Amino acid sequence: MKNVFAYGSLDGVHWKLYPKESHTYVGDTMFSVISTDAFLPYFRIRFDENVTAGEVNYAVRVYGENSCGITALSGNCNEQELHYVVDADPSTRWCSNIMQKAGMEIRFSLEQERLLKGIRLSIGQSLGDYPKELVIQYKNKTETWMDIPYTTQDNENYIFDFPQKCSQIRLVNQMDDDNVCWSIYELEPLYEENYYWTNQDTKEAVEDLTASDGSDTVWELLDHDPDTRWCSKEPMHAGMHLKVKVRSKQEVLGFHLDTGSMVWESARGIKIYGSDAGENWEELSYRYSSASDYLLDQPQYYQYYRIEQTGADDTAVWSVAEFGILRSAKEER
Repeated sequence: MKNVFAYGSLDGVHWKLYPKESHTYVGDTMFSVISTDAFLPYFRIRFDENVTAGEVNYAVRVYGENSCGITALSGNCNEQELHYVVDADPSTRWCSNIMQKAGMEIRFSLEQERLLKGIRLSIGQSLGDYPKELVIQYKNKTETWMDIPYTTQDNENYIFDFPQKCSQIRLVNQMDDDNVCWSIYELEPLYEENYYWTNQDTKEAVEDLTASDGSDTVWELLDHDPDTRWCSKEPMHAGMHLKVKVRSKQEVLGFHLDTGSMVWESARGIKIYGSDAGENWEELSYRYSSASDYLLDQPQYYQYYRIEQTGADDTAVWSVAEFGILRSAKEER
């Protein structure tokens, strides 16, 4: 391989070259792009090499840590090994390396504000290494640490008395124990998602479905077949949209937009709008709940929704294989 260049982007539109000297290793049959920091959400690799189609096969493998949405992990005891709590490897652990002391703490942030129902602190085979008196706190809008009441039956799953919306968490050990260290094999926020979608419910709810581009395939969004898809048929550009009319004003928590196997054809940016009559659109705030789910910050009751593609990519079309309306789990049938 020759002349490999790697780029990162926050939005899939504006690209930044990763420095070759510090980030890219190129060998005869492989190359690596390595960084101690998390890569940007969009990644592009460019090869400057003239080959005939069929002569060369390329495969890409991504290595990293499954952080469960955790960022800014820190602590005041053996901080250099804290990364083991988010390495998705149950055989490795963080350990305080000294006996438990009051005041030991671990802090972490979430990529965005989320609703948590608890935290899992896996203790693996170190059954006695759980904190003997743990306080769990979140930082409120006034930057004050507030206690979160919880219960635990197994010293691993700490279930909050009430789900708490937060983005910064602190775990503080309150008790000395001269017999054991504090260990964590995996740290996992327990997200309160409480929503679902089904193809049948979505088909019953949708009265009309239109697309600004590729309108002849729009109903393949609802055929419950991940191998068929709606496709814009034109390279992605800002303004492309899907418009949904529901049969009556009903609770909508968000939308499921699954690209199936064509992951490179996912939208480079999304905005969601609601309207009572199909005009005078109001932009609705949302968060990514998963790679395919766009969860609105508040339940909405509009009759019309517009899902608009805001990015641009002249190398890919926009496509969606499965479309769903997200519902509150309490309404599941």
